[in-house]
Amino acid sequence: MLEQVRLLNRRVADLEAHVMRLQAENDHLVAQVHEGRLLTVDEALRAPASV
Repeated sequence: MLEQVRLLNRRVADLEAHVMRLQAENDHLVAQVHEGRLLTVDEALRAPASV
């Protein structure tokens, strides 16, 4: 049982590392699509809504 927990913990760590690599690759691809420009929120949208 303890060995199964160790194996599962290792698998989780491997999957987390894979997700991090995919996120980095995705960030790189998004930057290429937008020619390195970061997308920003329009100033009007950042202002608090008035009621």
